[in-house]
Amino acid sequence: VDSSDTREEDYLVVIDPGHGGEDPGAVGGKGSHEKDVALAIANRLKRIINWDSRMRAVLTRTNDYYVSLRKRVLFAMSMSADVFLSIHADGAKRRSARGASVYILSTDGASSEMGKWLAQRENASDLAGGVDIGEQEPILQRTLLDMGLDWKIKESRLLGIELLNAMGKVGPLHSANVERAGFAVLKSVDIPAVLIETGFMTNPDEEQALQQVLV
Repeated sequence: VDSSDTREEDYLVVIDPGHGGEDPGAVGGKGSHEKDVALAIANRLKRIINWDSRMRAVLTRTNDYYVSLRKRVLFAMSMSADVFLSIHADGAKRRSARGASVYILSTDGASSEMGKWLAQRENASDLAGGVDIGEQEPILQRTLLDMGLDWKIKESRLLGIELLNAMGKVGPLHSANVERAGFAVLKSVDIPAVLIETGFMTNPDEEQALQQVLV
């Protein structure tokens, strides 16, 4: 984790590059790994945010190593972050699936079959790192009601709308609406939190485009 270069008065953005280490995430047809793409995008986003003197960004991982979903959440909470952005570039059953999407926490089921499927994949990522996903720290056992859930979801949705508007200007969107799904990494942070799917590693054209961030 990266806790450097933060000041108490900064608006602190925790950026969470998905996967890492023995957990590659989605693998494209040309062999690109989601973990590498997510980290490269996260590093670029960190630099952009840090150019603004009113904000500061830190990463949950700074290199190719494994961090459990639980530790990602605990890091954001220990840093008293103002917002949590989880970066991914997932796969899909259909190679034609394309475009970016933004997800926020859902408490009553996913808003799409794609969201349900992606959440199941991401929530199982701890298995790749050898972590018992049933294991929880006491701090993560608080009920969602204790977190001011309505406020958190409302703010997350407003953030998601702004992100989609920005991403829609530079590339295709998989969904023009903020989607909802039960991503574990969004459940236990008591701040606005979104999961950003930047594209699909399983789409040949998007894999090629996403590979450009690795150069």
